[in-house]
Amino acid sequence: DNSYYKIEVEITYQNEEPSNQTFIINASNAENAKKNIIEYITLNNANKNDTASFDTVIVSAKTIPCNDIIDTDFSREYIIE
Repeated sequence: DNSYYKIEVEITYQNEEPSNQTFIINASNAENAKKNIIEYITLNNANKNDTASFDTVIVSAKTIPCNDIIDTDFSREYIIE
């Protein structure tokens, strides 16, 4: 059974200061959410031809109540207008 998590992770690239990012993600637990976040960052970096290695640490993780999700395409229509 999955829950929605608000997860703050510290991301550290080699020779750079760490930075924090916050994600909302649907996962079975915080560790699986972290794995998905790492995959997301890796894919996003690869799309930018960035192959630098990085480490992630969960700073905070908490479940959040969520009843409905507004579709991305629906949201885009209102951003454009």
